[in-house]
Amino acid sequence: MPLQIYMAESAVTMEQLADNVNDQLKSDGRCMVVVSEGFDVGKLGERRDSFGHVQFSASETTVEQIVVNYLNQVGLAARVRREAMCRDGPAACDGVRLAVDLEEAYQLGRKAVLIALDAGSGYMSTVLREPGAAYRVRYDKAPLQLVANSERNSRRRGLRRAGAT
Repeated sequence: MPLQIYMAESAVTMEQLADNVNDQLKSDGRCMVVVSEGFDVGKLGERRDSFGHVQFSASETTVEQIVVNYLNQVGLAARVRREAMCRDGPAACDGVRLAVDLEEAYQLGRKAVLIALDAGSGYMSTVLREPGAAYRVRYDKAPLQLVANSERNSRRRGLRRAGAT
């Protein structure tokens, strides 16, 4: 499957993305592109939550729309079509929930309850990826003063998803 995935942490420019897509179109005649909502495309007319974090689904436009428009404007080997899309992660897209997401959400909530019982409030339950090629995680906690009002970026790894207690 000619699939390209662009995460916010990739540091790929729009020009590089277009070149990659064009190369794929020339070699395979088609290309499926997945772009995360944090991917840098410039201004979105961002709306922010009470912590100051961008709420992508409430912004004036989306990363997806800007990428589609850009790819159509630069003249690719095929017209860009927008098909199925999920905003704000798999939980926001009906029927597109992965078993690992459901299990991690359950375990994260379970850990949050255990933290609340053992340590009280002031902590966030966390999912931390274990080192190695195989995908394995462990559940832990982080003090809220360290993680509240912070955003995940490419330099801060390990905190995959979090739920507050």
